[in-house]
Amino acid sequence: MSIIFRQKREKYKNILDKYEINCYYRSDVVYRPAGKGQPGKNVKGTQNDISGALIMDIVIKISAVWLLIVNLYGFILCRIDKKRAVKHLWRIPEKRFFITAFLGGGPGVLAGMYTFRHKTKHVRFTAGIPAISIVEYVLIFLLLWKVWR
Repeated sequence: MSIIFRQKREKYKNILDKYEINCYYRSDVVYRPAGKGQPGKNVKGTQNDISGALIMDIVIKISAVWLLIVNLYGFILCRIDKKRAVKHLWRIPEKRFFITAFLGGGPGVLAGMYTFRHKTKHVRFTAGIPAISIVEYVLIFLLLWKVWR
Protein backbone atom coordinates (compact mmCIF):
# COMPACT_ATOMS: atom_id res chain seq x y z
CA MET A 1 0.00 0.00 0.00
CA SER A 2 2.91 2.36 0.46
CA ILE A 3 3.35 2.38 -3.33
CA ILE A 4 -0.26 3.60 -3.71
CA PHE A 5 0.35 6.23 -1.04
CA ARG A 6 3.45 7.47 -2.87
CA GLN A 7 1.64 7.51 -6.21
CA LYS A 8 -1.26 9.52 -4.79
CA ARG A 9 1.11 11.89 -3.02
CA GLU A 10 3.04 12.44 -6.26
CA LYS A 11 -0.19 12.88 -8.22
CA TYR A 12 -1.41 15.63 -5.91
CA LYS A 13 2.04 17.18 -5.66
CA ASN A 14 2.22 17.40 -9.46
CA ILE A 15 -1.23 18.98 -9.67
CA LEU A 16 -0.38 21.50 -6.98
CA ASP A 17 2.98 22.30 -8.56
CA LYS A 18 1.27 22.82 -11.91
CA TYR A 19 -0.90 25.56 -10.41
CA GLU A 20 1.91 26.81 -8.16
CA ILE A 21 -0.06 26.20 -4.97
CA ASN A 22 1.42 25.37 -1.57
CA CYS A 23 -0.47 23.08 0.84
CA TYR A 24 -0.60 22.58 4.57
CA TYR A 25 -2.28 19.35 5.66
CA ARG A 26 -4.65 19.13 8.59
CA SER A 27 -6.73 16.14 9.73
CA ASP A 28 -9.26 16.07 6.89
CA VAL A 29 -8.80 19.35 5.05
CA VAL A 30 -6.11 20.66 2.76
CA TYR A 31 -5.61 24.38 3.20
CA ARG A 32 -4.28 26.18 0.19
CA PRO A 33 -2.94 29.57 1.22
CA ALA A 34 -3.68 32.68 -0.77
CA GLY A 35 -1.43 33.36 -3.70
CA LYS A 36 -1.34 35.87 -6.56
CA GLY A 37 -4.33 37.86 -5.33
CA GLN A 38 -6.54 34.84 -4.63
CA PRO A 39 -7.98 34.13 -1.20
CA GLY A 40 -6.95 30.93 0.60
CA LYS A 41 -9.42 28.05 0.54
CA ASN A 42 -10.07 24.72 2.22
CA VAL A 43 -10.46 21.74 -0.10
CA LYS A 44 -11.88 18.47 1.19
CA GLY A 45 -11.01 15.05 -0.20
CA THR A 46 -7.33 15.20 -1.06
CA GLN A 47 -6.10 14.47 2.46
CA ASN A 48 -8.66 11.70 2.95
CA ASP A 49 -7.30 9.79 -0.05
CA ILE A 50 -3.73 10.04 1.22
CA SER A 51 -4.70 9.21 4.81
CA GLY A 52 -6.70 6.18 3.69
CA ALA A 53 -3.72 4.72 1.85
CA LEU A 54 -1.45 5.38 4.80
CA ILE A 55 -3.89 3.78 7.24
CA MET A 56 -4.25 0.69 5.02
CA ASP A 57 -0.47 0.43 4.87
CA ILE A 58 -0.25 0.48 8.67
CA VAL A 59 -3.13 -2.01 9.06
CA ILE A 60 -1.50 -4.45 6.66
CA LYS A 61 1.83 -4.27 8.51
CA ILE A 62 0.19 -4.77 11.91
CA SER A 63 -1.85 -7.68 10.55
CA ALA A 64 1.25 -9.35 9.14
CA VAL A 65 3.06 -9.05 12.47
CA TRP A 66 -0.02 -10.35 14.30
CA LEU A 67 -0.29 -13.40 12.01
CA LEU A 68 3.40 -14.14 12.43
CA ILE A 69 3.17 -14.00 16.22
CA VAL A 70 -0.04 -16.02 16.56
CA ASN A 71 1.21 -18.72 14.15
CA LEU A 72 4.48 -19.00 16.05
CA TYR A 73 2.47 -19.26 19.28
CA GLY A 74 0.34 -22.08 17.80
CA PHE A 75 3.45 -23.95 16.65
CA ILE A 76 5.09 -23.65 20.08
CA LEU A 77 1.82 -24.64 21.77
CA CYS A 78 1.89 -27.96 19.90
CA ARG A 79 5.49 -28.56 20.95
CA ILE A 80 4.75 -27.88 24.62
CA ASP A 81 1.65 -30.09 24.62
CA LYS A 82 3.53 -32.92 22.92
CA LYS A 83 6.30 -32.78 25.55
CA ARG A 84 3.70 -32.85 28.33
CA ALA A 85 1.90 -35.78 26.69
CA VAL A 86 5.10 -37.82 26.54
CA LYS A 87 5.88 -37.11 30.21
CA HIS A 88 2.25 -37.74 31.29
CA LEU A 89 1.94 -34.22 32.73
CA TRP A 90 -0.98 -31.79 32.77
CA ARG A 91 -2.04 -31.07 29.19
CA ILE A 92 -3.05 -27.91 27.35
CA PRO A 93 -6.84 -27.83 26.80
CA GLU A 94 -8.00 -28.52 23.24
CA LYS A 95 -10.04 -25.32 23.16
CA ARG A 96 -6.80 -23.33 23.37
CA PHE A 97 -5.69 -24.82 20.05
CA PHE A 98 -9.00 -23.89 18.44
CA ILE A 99 -8.97 -20.38 19.91
CA THR A 100 -5.47 -19.92 18.52
CA ALA A 101 -6.70 -21.11 15.12
CA PHE A 102 -9.67 -18.69 15.26
CA LEU A 103 -7.27 -15.83 16.00
CA GLY A 104 -5.35 -16.55 12.79
CA GLY A 105 -2.89 -19.17 13.99
CA GLY A 106 -4.37 -22.14 12.15
CA PRO A 107 -1.36 -22.67 9.85
CA GLY A 108 0.99 -22.57 12.85
CA VAL A 109 -1.08 -25.11 14.78
CA LEU A 110 -1.31 -27.31 11.69
CA ALA A 111 2.43 -27.11 11.10
CA GLY A 112 3.05 -27.96 14.76
CA MET A 113 0.66 -30.90 14.59
CA TYR A 114 2.49 -32.53 11.71
CA THR A 115 6.00 -31.49 12.74
CA PHE A 116 5.66 -33.00 16.21
CA ARG A 117 3.14 -35.72 15.19
CA HIS A 118 0.71 -34.42 17.74
CA LYS A 119 -3.09 -34.85 17.59
CA THR A 120 -2.90 -36.09 14.00
CA LYS A 121 -5.27 -39.00 14.72
CA HIS A 122 -8.04 -36.71 16.02
CA VAL A 123 -10.54 -35.84 13.28
CA ARG A 124 -11.49 -32.66 15.15
CA PHE A 125 -7.95 -31.43 14.62
CA THR A 126 -7.06 -32.87 11.21
CA ALA A 127 -10.28 -31.52 9.68
CA GLY A 128 -11.20 -28.68 12.05
CA ILE A 129 -7.98 -26.66 12.11
CA PRO A 130 -7.60 -26.58 8.28
CA ALA A 131 -11.31 -25.76 7.88
CA ILE A 132 -11.05 -22.83 10.29
CA SER A 133 -7.95 -21.57 8.48
CA ILE A 134 -9.49 -21.84 5.02
CA VAL A 135 -12.69 -20.05 6.02
CA GLU A 136 -10.71 -17.38 7.85
CA TYR A 137 -8.31 -16.63 5.00
CA VAL A 138 -11.09 -16.67 2.38
CA LEU A 139 -12.97 -14.06 4.44
CA ILE A 140 -9.82 -11.95 4.76
CA PHE A 141 -9.21 -12.22 1.01
CA LEU A 142 -12.79 -11.18 0.22
CA LEU A 143 -12.55 -8.25 2.62
CA LEU A 144 -9.28 -7.04 1.08
CA TRP A 145 -10.65 -7.59 -2.42
CA LYS A 146 -13.62 -5.37 -1.62
CA VAL A 147 -11.42 -2.67 -0.08
CA TRP A 148 -8.89 -2.58 -2.95
CA ARG A 149 -11.46 -2.58 -5.76
